[in-house]
Amino acid sequence: MIRIGFSEVTPQLAALFDLRAPASLRCRSVLTGAEPGAILTDDPNRPGWGAVWESGEGMLFLGGTLDRATVHTVIAILRQEGEVLVGFWEGDQVVSLLPPSPEWVGSSLEFYDRPAEKNGLEAYLRELPVGHTLRELDAALLERCLWYKDTVRRHGSAEAFLEHGMGACLMRGDEILSEAYAGKAIIGVRELGAITVEPYRGRGYATMTCAYLILACEQAGYSTYWNCAMTNVPSVAVARKMGYRTEREFRWWGWSQMAHG
Repeated sequence: MIRIGFSEVTPQLAALFDLRAPASLRCRSVLTGAEPGAILTDDPNRPGWGAVWESGEGMLFLGGTLDRATVHTVIAILRQEGEVLVGFWEGDQVVSLLPPSPEWVGSSLEFYDRPAEKNGLEAYLRELPVGHTLRELDAALLERCLWYKDTVRRHGSAEAFLEHGMGACLMRGDEILSEAYAGKAIIGVRELGAITVEPYRGRGYATMTCAYLILACEQAGYSTYWNCAMTNVPSVAVARKMGYRTEREFRWWGWSQMAHG
């Protein structure tokens, strides 16, 4: 088993991964060095199998011909560094290779294929309350955001996100009410995420902020992608308002980071 950097990824290794797999955009993000993670294989030049772990959310992607023992070893190694989640479609045979007793099980939804030519998002921006503004995320705002630490962890640094990502805040005066993020573009697609400060939830602020950011992404020539747990009802509701034509459910099993010492 060999651990390599993204600069050592060969076309043969990249070809092992199914681009139709759940959240596969994150797999590409690690393979191209857009996001931090780990890449394991038996041989990068003549690979029989590969494993890609995206450290921000803990998603693990498996490719090639794997046996149960190898998968268990890969998961055990990665759990030394963080949580590990494996997503799969209903009936996927990968389940037979996983450790039999996951600590968590759940279902998520992914959304994509939004028709930019019929965006319909301006209507949400017209709902902006008096005294509220939408602003592009900059370094000073990012430092004050709820997801500052998560953004740095996922992208490696604040500077890396601001250079390659996009973001927006809904504000009242100098107060941040809601935040939306679009990660580095992978094959022309940016993954979205949003959060609203707790006292202001349920007022449609995330919808407005995401509509603003999606319009900015599409005007710059990018498509967007959304992924959230099915139990995250507000996030699911916002994604559906954004007008994505394709919505797919997948299941996942997860394991927590192993305690050290």
